[in-house]
Amino acid sequence: MVCQWPFIEIERKFLVRSNDWKANICRTTTIRQSYFPGTIGMTVRVRQTDHQSRITWKTGRIGISRAEFEIGIGPGYAEWLFGLCPYPAIKKHRCHVLDQCCTWHVDTFLGRHAGLTVAEIELEHPTQSFCLPDWIGDEVTHDRRISNSSLYFAASLPNCTSDGRLVPDEMVKRGRTPYGAGAKADGGPPPTTPR
Repeated sequence: MVCQWPFIEIERKFLVRSNDWKANICRTTTIRQSYFPGTIGMTVRVRQTDHQSRITWKTGRIGISRAEFEIGIGPGYAEWLFGLCPYPAIKKHRCHVLDQCCTWHVDTFLGRHAGLTVAEIELEHPTQSFCLPDWIGDEVTHDRRISNSSLYFAASLPNCTSDGRLVPDEMVKRGRTPYGAGAKADGGPPPTTPR
């Protein structure tokens, strides 16, 4: 078992307004992850990538920072944990994108979250400055609807436009169409397709 002791994760998260980031992809990883319900004040996640499986505990955010603790686990144990989670896993491609000496993680979601693309950048300290590439849209660091754990438990996708802007819920209620094929704003339980 490989343990990564608690460290402070400092990141900012953004929607994506165009596909220009694709020209600077260094590598791509496929990610599958699920969350456990009932963990007040923190999230507990099981994640499987191309080469490893981990279970991660994250505290709530203070500003843009939060504590994180990870343990590496075997693939069989990961499959067992996925089976304990209530909904099908989030599936996404994580592209590592180099832009002006910064590495961005751009997640393109698959399956029931298809159509959503989110970029995040990890920082060394909360006030670190960095350049925003032209393909970056609205900042969603503090929008819980865009967190992976909220997406996992959500009945529908957050409402965004194709140019990386959040659509206020009031506009959706007045008839504005959410992005993505099959996106809906009326709620209902998440799909119960096999994991």
